[in-house]
Amino acid sequence: MPHELRWEDKGLYMRVYGAVAAADMIDFVVQIAGDVRFDELRYTISDFLDVESYEVSEVDVGEATALDRAHQLTNPRICEAFVATNPAVVALVEVWCAAKPVPGRTGIFASVVEAREWIATQRRQQSGVFLPRPLTGK
Repeated sequence: MPHELRWEDKGLYMRVYGAVAAADMIDFVVQIAGDVRFDELRYTISDFLDVESYEVSEVDVGEATALDRAHQLTNPRICEAFVATNPAVVALVEVWCAAKPVPGRTGIFASVVEAREWIATQRRQQSGVFLPRPLTGK
């Protein structure tokens, strides 16, 4: 799975493009959680706008989210914004979001700008309380 990771101040922007395979998803989760910056991570933006094809099922997403849930229990402050417009990709992201241990810390958006605005709102909240966002991004 071709991807670009850009670490930001307390955050991570991930652009995924081209063909996405199930095995790549687990490698992606392991790579991020294994980084020394993971403990300070407060948000991620996962940009799937340039995904051309994917070979990922709901079962595959379930396996990857199990690993991701374990990592998020060590850093529960992470807020996740997903950027996708392809209905099939959005459906898989909704499965991912539904499996999160803390509801309301995920959102799906049609643009990176919308995702960043939501993240900025989340980061302004005092005492680490996040505002829930509908999965549809509306």
